[in-house]
Amino acid sequence: MMDDDDVPPPKRRKGGQKQRLQQLAREETPATSSTADSGLAQFLEEAWAWGDLTPQQVQRIAALTKKDMLAAGLTESDVPGRLKKLAEIGTAGAHSNNCHRDLMAYLPGKCKLPRPFQEVLPFKTGQSAQAFMLPHEVFSALYHHYPGYWQASFLPGGVPALQAFWKHFDKHPCMADGTLADKDDFRKTCLPLALHGDAVPTTGLGKVWAKLLQTFNWHCMLCRGGSKATLFLVWSVFEQLLVAGDNGTLETFFRILKWSFTALYHGKFPEGSVPARKAGDWLANGFCGVLVCLQGDLEFFAKSLSLPRWSSNENCCPLCPATGSGAAMNWRNFRETAPWVGLCWRPASWRAFPERSKCPLFDIPAVSGATVAVDYMHSKYLGSDMYVYGGLFYYMCFYLMTDTPQANLLTIWSELQELYRLLGVKHRYAYFNRLTMFVRKSGPPKLRGRAAEVKGLALPMLHLWEKYMNGQLQLHRMILAMLKTNCTMELLLDEYRDEDFFPQAAANQFKAAAFQMAHLHGLVADHFHEQEDCPWLCHTTAKLHMVLHSALLAGTVNPRLVWCFANEDFMGITRKVAQNCVRGTKAAAANTKMLEHWKDSEASREGVMVEKGSSSGEALALPKLKRSLASFFLNVDEEEVKNGVFLKSTWRVAALGRGLSPDSAKAEAREARARWSEKVDKGEIQPSQE
Repeated sequence: MMDDDDVPPPKRRKGGQKQRLQQLAREETPATSSTADSGLAQFLEEAWAWGDLTPQQVQRIAALTKKDMLAAGLTESDVPGRLKKLAEIGTAGAHSNNCHRDLMAYLPGKCKLPRPFQEVLPFKTGQSAQAFMLPHEVFSALYHHYPGYWQASFLPGGVPALQAFWKHFDKHPCMADGTLADKDDFRKTCLPLALHGDAVPTTGLGKVWAKLLQTFNWHCMLCRGGSKATLFLVWSVFEQLLVAGDNGTLETFFRILKWSFTALYHGKFPEGSVPARKAGDWLANGFCGVLVCLQGDLEFFAKSLSLPRWSSNENCCPLCPATGSGAAMNWRNFRETAPWVGLCWRPASWRAFPERSKCPLFDIPAVSGATVAVDYMHSKYLGSDMYVYGGLFYYMCFYLMTDTPQANLLTIWSELQELYRLLGVKHRYAYFNRLTMFVRKSGPPKLRGRAAEVKGLALPMLHLWEKYMNGQLQLHRMILAMLKTNCTMELLLDEYRDEDFFPQAAANQFKAAAFQMAHLHGLVADHFHEQEDCPWLCHTTAKLHMVLHSALLAGTVNPRLVWCFANEDFMGITRKVAQNCVRGTKAAAANTKMLEHWKDSEASREGVMVEKGSSSGEALALPKLKRSLASFFLNVDEEEVKNGVFLKSTWRVAALGRGLSPDSAKAEAREARARWSEKVDKGEIQPSQE
């Protein structure tokens, strides 16, 4: 028999050395450390998810931060648990190739969005499994798990705002012929949705072998705000991999989208859902969504949706039967009485058109050719305006001014900078000192620049032309009138920037200005086409025709509501994510990694996705505000919280969100509070209504 002193020591834990060390570290670390929050950790997770940092950079920054904290005299227990986790991925950086794997293993449990839907698609390199974030599944998951975020993204103004939207959108051509007649009380339950698609250069930028990434996202038209918070990624694919044909890559994908948006239209999980037991259940307690807007540029419409190509001589417009040749239906007829104006597509007439697109998206309930929304940004700022401004800069530098073209341009640039300052233009050209900004090796002069920069030229160009024009020449007076009507359009867009539609009087004014501007543009272009020394100045393209379609619909949908500025911003974000994901991954598999990033970006953004039961859920249902402003809202005075007095703080945050300075925002908040108090004193509202 053994003595007590001879009793063998307890057996060691099972597992390898790495597992035992990790277990020992967990036992030695206080519980409070593992749950401690970290602003830096959240920033690193979000930066990785949106493609700003690689997993290796995330690990390195976290490890160095932890090292500095320990060197400053803090203990291991003082290091936030989230930061520790990030510092430990890839075996604390020793195996950097495992950083992405470890980061993915750490993050998924935080997100309650559904796992991506899986389906095999054909590619030029063979069949490959693809992941999709289906709209109906995301819609339902947000409603049940993140009600505050769902409210902000789909119903920010509540049911009254939804009813107000449908009241005016009912007059849109896509709503004709009994669209939505089968849905009872759709004005209270049916949310208007938009789908956007476009391609963006991702790898080999600036090279002939650059690869284009085609990306699809969707959103609710009632929601305003930043692209990260309001747009939902569905799928991305490199165009070079696509297989054409009825059973090709895009056709197969569109059939999947048709299935998902049809489920959203009915508001119920469809048969064949991955969780089959949910088939027939409500997606969001009776709320549903209808696709009423297909967004993209003309290239996307023609190439991906099989809609008419803008450069065709026959059938060149996706919204009407206009042609590029002949006199009867020519798109170059810019009069309000032009034949094509009265023949814009309605659902019934479009479905009767024998040459209509057979894309599966048009088989979704309520979707037709009238659902297509031409993008005002691509049509005007990246279209007709570029030819007008490029032609006028060329005309001034080479013909009207007396010095050399380069010296004349430098003079214009100096004057343009001063006009920027005097007029308070927000989006400006950083430089405009090279003739190549509008002179091309071939083709008519065309301005270079981003859409926002071109948009910001409207008023400065008018002032420049007034200075250098010759008022005795009819051509110069026509150009002046063209620029003035252009400014009228821009001022109306700014005046009704927050409205879903233009009031009737403003809509009529906008339409009249657009047709007058286009008519004058055509006359100016015709004049220069006849000149031997300066032909093709202020050239016209079919994009000018698309601008008129936007003007015709301004009374039912604000051009700002369907332009693609936010979508283009989102394309830039997805490009960064794709560049991060494509390293060491086959091109066809990059999309799966991208969707993993997108899901985790949603989970990592505190103040945007608020889980069910969170006390801050209602406060964060503010789609126009950035996370920092939402935090400001939560940090109202305790006395205000106790008394339920939130009006002043809400107004203050909304003012900040519109770009006012803090002092101006506070002043506006005080004025709003005073107006509210006056109404209470007069008995117009009750204090409880606040």
